Amino acid sequence: MIETMREQIKEQYARAATEGVNLCSTDSYRNLDLSWVPDEILKVNQGCGSPLSDAGHDVRRGDVVVDLGCGAGLDVFLASKMVGPNGHVHGVDMTPEMLAIARRNGEEVARRLGYPASNVSFHESVMEEIPLESDTVDVVISNCVINLSHHKDQVFREIFRVLRPGGRFLIADILSLHELPVYMKYNELLVGRCLVGAQSVAELLSTVHDSGFHGVTLLSQKSYAQVDMHDFVSLTVSGSKLPAAQNGATQYAVLLGPCSSAVDEMGNRYERGAVTEVSDETAAVLRLPRYREYFFVSPQPREIKGSAPLGVFPDPGPCIYGGDFAMLLGPFREIRDDDGHVFEAGRELEVCGKTVKVLATPLYRHLMIMVNRFQGELETRQVICGPGCC
Repeated sequence: MIETMREQIKEQYARAATEGVNLCSTDSYRNLDLSWVPDEILKVNQGCGSPLSDAGHDVRRGDVVVDLGCGAGLDVFLASKMVGPNGHVHGVDMTPEMLAIARRNGEEVARRLGYPASNVSFHESVMEEIPLESDTVDVVISNCVINLSHHKDQVFREIFRVLRPGGRFLIADILSLHELPVYMKYNELLVGRCLVGAQSVAELLSTVHDSGFHGVTLLSQKSYAQVDMHDFVSLTVSGSKLPAAQNGATQYAVLLGPCSSAVDEMGNRYERGAVTEVSDETAAVLRLPRYREYFFVSPQPREIKGSAPLGVFPDPGPCIYGGDFAMLLGPFREIRDDDGHVFEAGRELEVCGKTVKVLATPLYRHLMIMVNRFQGELETRQVICGPGCC
């Protein structure tokens, strides 16, 4: 069954390369300058997001990058521009027709970028077997392909293997808020739409943590589809392989906010503003880009005084429910806001309009997946309730 599904996927993407069939598309590239990218690549590009448009400084000059399921190579060439002539980008794909387009445009892209030579390579392979040595890559990216794998645990183990200590992944993919029923998992009509293999958020978190990653964080989100009352979202997420072992000394951490309390991926609980003793390994996790906006970490215990530990309080007045649901993605296992709501990673909670505004503030926004199930005008009475009403 698995090999049959893989061949079906391969055939669909071969048709996309040769006939211009659209399988899944995104508007995430609309604000990027793509004038230097050959039209042949743009015409057959597939994807549900852009793993690079929200990456910030995750891809740096001189980096070695791997793009899994690279297709005709758009994200490979975008990464090529980001890493510069001294970096290198590897594209991995199982569809020869897509790779042919990517390969014949490599030198032209290098010329348009002003590079002395092309800094990209393309490999025909499945993503469960990345054809590169261990500990040789700085960043692994992918765009709407891991959902197509029936061995997602193996994909993430391979990503972890090829990454250097301190390396990170940037993945745009389709996820469901809940596990899909069997009748949807084997629906051939949904394969090309990248829905059949969509993991639930809880399954994704379990898979990446079991593979050894830390600091799983939301970079961007948008609604993708709803099928038989199942919500599918397009998410760009990141995670990190820990840097080399530290010196083993005890460290101290202070949760700055906005949460009133939080539990990290290792199970350590923090109260906002309180000094917490942590191991050196935990301190290394809290210094990852995904955590460090929320913590102050130091080798000596230091109290944070004044206005540094900040919460975000809801507006006064009654609650109005408009069909909004929130789900914590990470990097925390659990957080509590200042109105008493407890959010657990991978579990959704219906929230009122006041809480929606709180979760839209900057530091909360990169923790939470938000879905509205009522698209329209909703007539509802106001609810008078106390803290933690949702």
